[in-house]
Order: sequence, then structure tokens, then C-alpha cells
Amino acid sequence: MRHLFLNLNKRAILSHRSPHTKIRPIGGSLNNRFFIILFLALGGGFLLIGLTFVGVGRLIQQGAGRTEDIPLLDLAAFNRAAAGTEAALEGRISERNPFQFRPFVAYVRREYQGRRCENDLNDDDDALDCEEVWVEDERVTPPLWLDLPGGRARLANADYQIQYPAFSQQSTPTLIARETKSYQGFRIGDPVFVTGQVVDGAEGAELKASLVAGGNRASYLANVRREAGIFTWIGGTFAAIGGLLLVYLVYSLLRGRG
Repeated sequence: MRHLFLNLNKRAILSHRSPHTKIRPIGGSLNNRFFIILFLALGGGFLLIGLTFVGVGRLIQQGAGRTEDIPLLDLAAFNRAAAGTEAALEGRISERNPFQFRPFVAYVRREYQGRRCENDLNDDDDALDCEEVWVEDERVTPPLWLDLPGGRARLANADYQIQYPAFSQQSTPTLIARETKSYQGFRIGDPVFVTGQVVDGAEGAELKASLVAGGNRASYLANVRREAGIFTWIGGTFAAIGGLLLVYLVYSLLRGRG
């Protein structure tokens, strides 16, 4: 009986962990296939998302560079330009343009669809993560007349893109699902920056526009590069987190083998 008691006492002492006992590196547990797959998935996923965002930011920057290289023409140079020439214009929306939906002469309309809510798995309070849902339901981009110093220039097409519109308007003071409309576009007198290709028109040179942006070339390039910077910053952050997770995985595995 005494021998049994001493045996049990010895086991209890050996199983007791001293506060100074050295903790084994997590690499030992990471040898478990589940943790390896988890860290690989997290690290690889973050890295892939980050590189994608960085790539998008780089593409946006390259697009801004190409736009900056397009010659900005005054009216005289525009009228002399040969058909097919890439050109950019700065001017104002002319009063010669008819209203499409007062006070807009060109606009994009979106309808408020309501709020989409999901459970946030990262929160312990079961709070819902909600976002507003807007859907484009109408695009009105007719050929426009622009007032330039010394005269007017005309846009030949009705399929250009609207970017950084000068004015926005909402149909209701509060958001009502499937009723509230948001209009964004241009009014008479709004400054615009336009890029496109010179074509022959009935009254001389016209511009087949690819984009019509609010403001001037300087403000357009500043907005585009700001967006590119945001994409690059987000991408760099995600890539750094993914890289750190993968480095930690490799380090822990090596420690576990040591």
C-alpha cells in the first residue's frame, strides 16, 4: 500500500507544471495537418488578394499615364486634327444641349434596392453587418456640345463613360427601397475633361469620346492616382499579412523539427 501511495505521489509531482516550465514552440502543433492547411490557406489567400489589389492599382496608374500623354488641344488645333487622332479637350457643357432630366443634360441613374445584411462571424455580439445596395437602371449619355475658348466642339457618340460627375441629386430626402433614385451627371456650365478620337462630322471635326469627367485634366489625374494609391495601400497591407503568416508557418515547422 505504501508503495502504491509513493507511486501515485510521484506521478502527481511529475504531471504538475511549474510556472517556469519552458513552453514548447507552436511549431510542434503546426505539424498537425489541420494547422498547416489553415495557415497555408490564410497566408496564401491574403497574399493573393494583396497582389491582386496591387496589380489593379498599377493598371490604374498606367491608365493615368496614358491619359496624361494624350495631347490637350485647343479649338483651333482640334479643328485641324486629322481623323483618327487621339485628343483631349477641356471645356464647359454648352447651353446648346437640351435637358434630358432637369437640370441634367447627361446622367447615370441608380435605384436604391434596400440594405443587405449578413452576420459578422468576427463579432461576438451577433451584430448584423449591413450595406446599402444601389443598382444602375438608366444611363443617358447623348452627344454633347462643349464650350471652348473661341467656339464650340461636339461629341459625336452616345456611349461614353461618365467619371467624377460634377453634380448629384436624390429623388427622395430619405432612402426608400425600390423608390429612391440617385442621379449623377452634368449640367449646363459644368467644367469637363474629355478624351477620345477625332472623327469627321457634318459640321467639321468631332470627338468620339471615351470618357467625360467632371473638372479638368489635372483634377481627373489627381482623382485617378488617388484611387490607385488606395488600391496599392490595401494590397500592400494584405500581401504583408499573408507573407508574415507564411513566414511564421515555415519558421514554426523548422522549430518543431529542431
